[in-house]
Amino acid sequence: PFSWIDSPIVLSCGAMAPTMSVEDLTAEYGQMIDKMRKTFDTGKTRNLSWRKQQLRQLIKMYQENHEEITTTINADMGGTKMRAMGEIAPVTSADDCLTNIDEWS
Repeated sequence: PFSWIDSPIVLSCGAMAPTMSVEDLTAEYGQMIDKMRKTFDTGKTRNLSWRKQQLRQLIKMYQENHEEITTTINADMGGTKMRAMGEIAPVTSADDCLTNIDEWS
């Protein structure tokens, strides 16, 4: 399993239980958003090295878990492995952001 140290974001590669109600999901995501806003409000996210580390961790998470992620996507939505790979294409964006973040800042 993957864990970001000192990060407000919690990711899981497991399938979501189909019994979760809209209210439960709203509460769960509300807590996650509150934690993310608190982190943002500290000014921590303005630090370029913090942003780079978050991007590196996102890329690392994908590299270490891509098989489990694609298997889970296929189980949830069906289709081929290529479809699942398309669903997680944002990791390519993270790589691009890491390459260009100094120029963009």
